Amino acid sequence: MIPSSSDVLDELLGAHRKVRSVFQPIVDIGSSTVVGFEALARFPNRPGVGPYEMFTRARELGVLGALDWECRRAAMLGAQQGGMTGPLRLFLNIEPGVVGEPPPWEIDPMALRDAAAATSLVLELTERALLSNPRSVLWVADWAHEQGCSIALDDVGVNADSITLLPLLRPDIIKLDRSMLAAELGREQERTLRVAREYIAETGALLLCEGVETERDLHRAVELGAVLGQGYHFGRPGPLAITDDLMAAARCSDVLDQDATVVPVRSTDIQQLLDGQPTRVDPLGEIEEIRLAMEERVLAGNGDTCVLLSLPDPALFDTATAVRYQKLSDSCSLVGVIGAGTRLPHGVRGARMQALDDHIVLVRLGADDGATLVARDLGDTGPLMARRYAWNHTTDRAAVTAMARVLARRLSLEHEDRVGVRARRAHGAPHSVYENLCAIAETVVAVVPGLESVGLSLVSADGKVRTVGASNQFPMLLDHIAQHYGVSSGFGLDQGAPVLHIADLDADERWESYRRMVTALGPVGSVVQYHLAAHQGRSALLTMYSHRPHNFGPGILAQAHAMARWTQSRWLRVHPSIGQLGAQLTVLPLSDRGDVAQRADTLLDRVLAPVTPGFED
Repeated sequence: MIPSSSDVLDELLGAHRKVRSVFQPIVDIGSSTVVGFEALARFPNRPGVGPYEMFTRARELGVLGALDWECRRAAMLGAQQGGMTGPLRLFLNIEPGVVGEPPPWEIDPMALRDAAAATSLVLELTERALLSNPRSVLWVADWAHEQGCSIALDDVGVNADSITLLPLLRPDIIKLDRSMLAAELGREQERTLRVAREYIAETGALLLCEGVETERDLHRAVELGAVLGQGYHFGRPGPLAITDDLMAAARCSDVLDQDATVVPVRSTDIQQLLDGQPTRVDPLGEIEEIRLAMEERVLAGNGDTCVLLSLPDPALFDTATAVRYQKLSDSCSLVGVIGAGTRLPHGVRGARMQALDDHIVLVRLGADDGATLVARDLGDTGPLMARRYAWNHTTDRAAVTAMARVLARRLSLEHEDRVGVRARRAHGAPHSVYENLCAIAETVVAVVPGLESVGLSLVSADGKVRTVGASNQFPMLLDHIAQHYGVSSGFGLDQGAPVLHIADLDADERWESYRRMVTALGPVGSVVQYHLAAHQGRSALLTMYSHRPHNFGPGILAQAHAMARWTQSRWLRVHPSIGQLGAQLTVLPLSDRGDVAQRADTLLDRVLAPVTPGFED
């Protein structure tokens, strides 16, 4: 029988799950001063197996998130034990596709926050990660900037797509791949370098050259405009050896002292983005012709473009549009459609979140230019194509980028990032408790309208929160919600205040801290939380989050109530230990909603059932 997730991770890493970090210096080229170190994972029980092979295998087996947490912990502990403080930066690689997964051990999210604040971090992301999971990557980047960390875009030059997506990520450091040190660059590499230089001139970002191994490489890095360098010429990866002289020299370098490039969080209220812009009013049929022309222009171009579409009515995504977007996905960097349902052409990213209300939005974003079309339904009745829309078309770079970020933050995880879990299911692997609880959370998201995130958490008697299962939409944020509000009076569902609307919390002294955590998600929405079980100060919590400001009307709230009862029942089956909490449900008495529970059972059975190899959910 195939082992569970925990057993798989033990098998990968060997006894005691040993992960060790080695550190390679990052150097200020102008002064030859070490200003930071990149943490690189090593696996003592698996000699000869490098990080690439280990992470590839972990992805195949569905334990990528747990492995990434082990590597992050090893890097942080190694840096702290090695005395990395003050002006030195820790360059930390993360896997954004699984950044939302809770750690495989109990943790106080506030302690995690404090630990991150004690170390000056530069988080390294790759263009591959941005393409596979733009929601998580953009959230990580915005969260990091809010916390005073910096963002580095790694391996630039390997894939031309990375330079296309620069405006979305807004990194503080661009790390050029070693291939860019060649004496002669190809056409795509030359274009990558040009766009990178333009971005640096616009934002003040820094250029770092990787793979500097010789004096010639160093001269070439300087020619390219690099101010930071990394490679064997400056030092090989190894244990930290921080001396007083190294610290004194680092304090004299100001190359990394600039403030992190904080990305302004533009309003995600589409109407506000339209306000102040010149608009026209035309029938939808004419606006659809403009949208078609924009899409055809992309097909006729060079393809290194991001194309994102949001539709309020799935009927607008007809067969001809589907064929066109299939062609777009064959050549474009990133193609996503929101509001067209779940059956999309291969390569076209969809979204679990609902489409933007009453608006059609098309964004075309390239490295050199872009455009966006926004059209708002004026409420007419009658034939769909004859209804009037107020619309605007703009090529303003700031507006296009802001709209692209709005839509990209709604896209779902790429199918391939779950191939490991599906592979285990296809072979009849048993489900771990964590996998079962995540499936329950995903089912709640699918049943209750408007939900974006669902988390199942345990709160200890001293107030520490541990997410034990969640949907794939940032469960760490749900830990923060529960930590701030879930254990306080008045946040649970009670007779006086059945729903907490976050937008009403301006007078709460904790609001500013909370708002900093949720702004990256877009509009401040609604949260409802249920205390499923409670005993002697310990609690089991179900938290539902919606991006809509007042999502939980009477009808949706009734479904949320029913799903709370269903969740409690299912949770007790797969995680009996919460029964020790007394299983005292604190929600209001409900009318019978057996139809909701029956639908949830059907959906959960589909999620947990073995799958045929090759089947895509």
